[in-house]
Amino acid sequence: MCHSGFSAWFPCAVLVSPAPSCYGHLHAESGSLASTNYPGLYPNNVCCVWNISVPVGLITLDFVDFHLERSRKCMNDVLQFYDGASGYFLGQSCGKTPGATVSSYSNSIVIVFITDFTHRRSGWLLNWSSIDTCNQKAYCLCSKYATCTRTNHYPGYTCTCNEGYTGNGFECQVQRDVSATLILIISGSSLLYGSLHLLGSIAKSCSAHNESTSGYPNLSGVADSFSGMQTDQEFELSVVVNGTVNGKWLSYNNILFYEHTSTHLDAPSHFASFDGVYYAATIPVERLVGPLSVINLEEKSDKDRDYRVTADDITSYEKEFGKIPKGGIVIFDFGWSKYWNDFEGIYGAARNDTTFHFPGLGIDAAEVLADRGVYGVGIDTPSVDYGASQDYPAHYHLHGRNIYHLENVGSMSALPKGGKGVTLFVGAMKIDSGSGGPVRLIAMFDDEEGGISTGTATGYGIYLLTTAVVCVIIG
Repeated sequence: MCHSGFSAWFPCAVLVSPAPSCYGHLHAESGSLASTNYPGLYPNNVCCVWNISVPVGLITLDFVDFHLERSRKCMNDVLQFYDGASGYFLGQSCGKTPGATVSSYSNSIVIVFITDFTHRRSGWLLNWSSIDTCNQKAYCLCSKYATCTRTNHYPGYTCTCNEGYTGNGFECQVQRDVSATLILIISGSSLLYGSLHLLGSIAKSCSAHNESTSGYPNLSGVADSFSGMQTDQEFELSVVVNGTVNGKWLSYNNILFYEHTSTHLDAPSHFASFDGVYYAATIPVERLVGPLSVINLEEKSDKDRDYRVTADDITSYEKEFGKIPKGGIVIFDFGWSKYWNDFEGIYGAARNDTTFHFPGLGIDAAEVLADRGVYGVGIDTPSVDYGASQDYPAHYHLHGRNIYHLENVGSMSALPKGGKGVTLFVGAMKIDSGSGGPVRLIAMFDDEEGGISTGTATGYGIYLLTTAVVCVIIG
């Protein structure tokens, strides 16, 4: 849960570890704020949030000192800024370069400080102050095509687009039927599939709990730039329109990301080419729904990160839970969701290593699954083949039998043991000629008490499958 007084705006989750002086509401015309322990070393693995507000006007932030861990594209330790009223992303700073003065769009600003599990520095010290929004010589947020008018209510001014222009006053465009102005590009962000929310990079470090935004257990992972092993393509979201067009609200975006990132589908065409091979868009719908079998091998992978599932593991499961049904979906549970805020934990290697260490399927296990006639095979690691594999035998064998994969699956701890009685729905994107794509996995099963936690009368428990919790902040 969020700290007291925080809810529903910014994507920050529970602190990875507690830190003193790591959050709070600050209300004054001016003041100073520093990272925890400044000028000493700041703590690792924290997500700190401060909300600063001034009585009237806007807020500017000026840095006195700034020293964070060096970071490519701010992927490690980072200081981020959001407008308090609108939630707009204002920018971020990392390394030794704080960047230019940061200014809010309203009388409040949210500062988020995220650190990873390595390397600490002396941190940062900044001053904040309020500015007169209608003093054109000092600073004016209004568009040059708008008029700024003082008021006696929050936030102390209004911006009104001039005649012939349309917009919210902060941004004014020549009046027209359709606006296609590119407003901003968020690079290196995270994609949360469990609830289909697009979040900023903050999700990488601040979301690692096995709950969904609705409070149900989940089974879909969180995308991050390191989740795709075959490409350097990071997730990018470009806002095309996000505002008022002809007096009515309109919002839509362009997105760019690697097919095989976060909780995703590997279509058989990923590693196979033959007449009738399934692409992401051609997998029959009836193959995307089926009885689920969950084979838990966490004890074995805890002892051996390079563990490969054997045929005996499958037959042992069948002795306890019955034979895997034809047309079913099998998911292997190694408890890997516990690593979702830790690159080295997931891959068993540093970011610059070329050999990974995580469990996967042995070829004999892949052969047994194919012989059982399953439609899909899932795993909670980045690949159905173990991390050090160089020839991907499980991929080739299963895809060669037109069996799709589900990779980076989230926590299955809330499901009945063995997945007994569970029906899995695979919400796959219909991407023409695609070799894969993001999925939203939904498990449905009879509730032991004849109802579900939502209070509806369907008689089923319905669970989204994701590993992230999102909590938003109101100033």
